[in-house]
Amino acid sequence: STNVRYMKMQAAKTKNLQQAIEKQQSNLTSLNTIYNNLRTFTYVLVASLIFSIVLASMAFYAFREKRRINKILEHQNHEIKEQKDQLEVLSAKAQAAYDAKVNFFTSISHEFRTPLTLILAPLEALAASAKSNYVQSRNLTLIHKNVLRLLRLINQLMDFRKIEVDKMHIKASDNDIVEFLQDIIESFQS
Repeated sequence: STNVRYMKMQAAKTKNLQQAIEKQQSNLTSLNTIYNNLRTFTYVLVASLIFSIVLASMAFYAFREKRRINKILEHQNHEIKEQKDQLEVLSAKAQAAYDAKVNFFTSISHEFRTPLTLILAPLEALAASAKSNYVQSRNLTLIHKNVLRLLRLINQLMDFRKIEVDKMHIKASDNDIVEFLQDIIESFQS
């Protein structure tokens, strides 16, 4: 009977210790669950960090490539601009040379036309007075035809200038090619 009291105390102590162990086991299970969740979260966090680092390095590489390509494009744009400026200068020079050429031909045409016109009037008078002499008349007729031909060519040169500046429009006309060729052949025969 003396031991019953100790045994009862011991049973109560064992029960308390058993409850403490069960509580500790419950806490341990709860902490184990928290640990597993935290470990999973840490893995996700590390994977996200690695992914972020990879993305950041890719963004940095893309930024550097963009800057490099922009520098190349800027250099090419600068070269293209210089070439465009050179082309504009050359185009202006070519246009000035062309205008000078056309002005020269127009001026020279006027210079040829005036003396030819001055030759034509006395020539027509000579041809009218020399109708009795056949050879002289034929020669004067030949000279007259050639002067008219030169005058026609000069007028065509001047018309060409008018066509270029849109003051004259080209018109097609019917002509006798045989007569035209005979006229040219006669002008070269003596």
